Amino acid sequence: MKSNTPPDWVTDMGALPKHAFFEKVIGEGVGLTYADVKLASRHSAGSATGADVRSRFSRRVPMNMPISSSAMDTVTESRMAIALALAGGIGVIHKNLSPDQQAREVAKVKHHVHGLIRTPITVSPDDKVSDILEMCEEKGYRFRTFPVVSEGNTLLGLVTSQDFGSGFGPDLRIKEIMTAEVVTVPQGIGPEQALADMRLKKKKVLPMVQDGGLLVGLYLRSDLERVVNRNSEANLDSNGQLYVAAAIGVGKDAMDRARLLVEAGVNALVIDTAHGDTPIMIETIGLIKSRWPDVDVVAGNVSEPDSAWRLANAGADAIKVGQGPGSICTTRKVAGIGNPQVTAIFACAQAVRDFPGTCIIADGGITASGDVVVALAAGAHSVMLGRVLAGSDESPGE
Repeated sequence: MKSNTPPDWVTDMGALPKHAFFEKVIGEGVGLTYADVKLASRHSAGSATGADVRSRFSRRVPMNMPISSSAMDTVTESRMAIALALAGGIGVIHKNLSPDQQAREVAKVKHHVHGLIRTPITVSPDDKVSDILEMCEEKGYRFRTFPVVSEGNTLLGLVTSQDFGSGFGPDLRIKEIMTAEVVTVPQGIGPEQALADMRLKKKKVLPMVQDGGLLVGLYLRSDLERVVNRNSEANLDSNGQLYVAAAIGVGKDAMDRARLLVEAGVNALVIDTAHGDTPIMIETIGLIKSRWPDVDVVAGNVSEPDSAWRLANAGADAIKVGQGPGSICTTRKVAGIGNPQVTAIFACAQAVRDFPGTCIIADGGITASGDVVVALAAGAHSVMLGRVLAGSDESPGE
């Protein structure tokens, strides 16, 4: 007789449900690595092309694919962070840079794509051409388009890369090379209407002004094409800019670095330590949350459930799990501590269930694509890759 479901004895031959499996092995005192775990192959009603892999890096930072890059000096600077965010993930700029250098790397990511630029960088009509070019070099700006404004921020004109490339002498004033007759849109115009106006009027730049000509924003056509069409999986914030994170240390000394990163537009600060369950870590989480409540805080690394609970209770928006599995993480070898990664992910994910929105990032030990699937199945919201990305064209390492 035909049936829509297999008999119990057939089902019982399959793998244990996730929670029952982990409860059994943890109860036996066994820790599991990626090499120890494979997922059961069950009936699937869906298709690979219809899979939804969106997730979150931290409480308020989404991901269109659940992959971030490690804050290693051989892996993540602005090029890697841009490439990952364009693909739907997020990069974490490493902290083996001066605070100013790290903030510039963050700014490069934030300025790579724009929807509406709410606080455009402006120049004065009395600035010299040489002054602007020096500013671009110092700040690492790749663009050369600037609104020209009065002291009261009234729009006077526009200067573009074409003006700077027209052979004008370095001592000329901006008012001598700028375009004074500028097409604008009133405040409140959305990206779709702005793009339609730009296409109709064949403009690449569209300033937004209030009554009286006060500059309140700037649209760029190249970025609007990407933002409005949404053909790519780019991970964009509400301003149409790429998401980016950056690493910092602990304590009050880290606050100066954090301030520069926040000013550069960073979306998440990653407090990066080998052992994250310490009083100084909890203090640092509190300092950041009190000073910059709109910036997410990622804390780590930990590998035990009570450690994850303490960081979540302190206010962490995401927790990095992994002590010893990474290519450069020697915690297990040097200190003799840690927890096999798959067991650590599951236990820490269970420990933060009472903190809605707190995310688990599986950091380290990924050597194959199947490891990513296992990490997500064990409870991670995303994985952090180091050695897998090192050596690519976008990484700063060889």
